[in-house]
Amino acid sequence: MDAIDRLFSCSETLLNVLQHENDDRDGKVQHVLQLIDEREKIIEEIKKKNGYQLKDHPKARKFVEMENNIQKEMHRLYEEIRSDLKKWTEKKKLQKMYINLFEQVEISDGRFYDKKQ
Repeated sequence: MDAIDRLFSCSETLLNVLQHENDDRDGKVQHVLQLIDEREKIIEEIKKKNGYQLKDHPKARKFVEMENNIQKEMHRLYEEIRSDLKKWTEKKKLQKMYINLFEQVEISDGRFYDKKQ
């Protein structure tokens, strides 16, 4: 199998992993990172062969389409992680506010002063 076919196969695997819904997101991210590293090595190998262009390959159009789908799925995964992180941060903030409920209240000589006028 030449480098172009290995790149195509690795890209197909990456796209399948990204499209597959999985409860173990950490495992999915690790697998995606492993496949990206593998693709990077294959691309470097292809770049060393200066005489061959990817656009001359018969599967070039399918490869470009697959690459666009990979980018979309990577962005979807990124947004999903970002959304979960934002929810977690808000939850942590609300929990801290609930624990320190009277932190913002000023008390002087046993009297309660409201900051509002």
